Amino acid sequence: MEVLKIKTTNIGYGVVYQHQLVSLCFSGFVAGNVHGLDMETIENHQGNKLGQLAASCVVKECVNKGMVPYWDCEEANQASNAIARKVGLEKFFSYNVYLFPIDS
Repeated sequence: MEVLKIKTTNIGYGVVYQHQLVSLCFSGFVAGNVHGLDMETIENHQGNKLGQLAASCVVKECVNKGMVPYWDCEEANQASNAIARKVGLEKFFSYNVYLFPIDS
């Protein structure tokens, strides 16, 4: 297993297993010093703490560079919320989202 830094203008790390990128976490958007984090793990590698590993690397680099890691996820996504807590992030606020159907 290998963790590689993803070279972009944002902050990102990926986990490589048997020459395949199986999990990654990166700042999908940046506003000032706030990095909005995105994360994905291939389904058959989920549950192995690979997302947590990649996210931990991103959060540590953000903090070391004086950046603010921002994790936005719906309450129902228990796995994502658990990873956020495990890498040291805290719930700052909640908000409601309203969806309206658009008839064609």
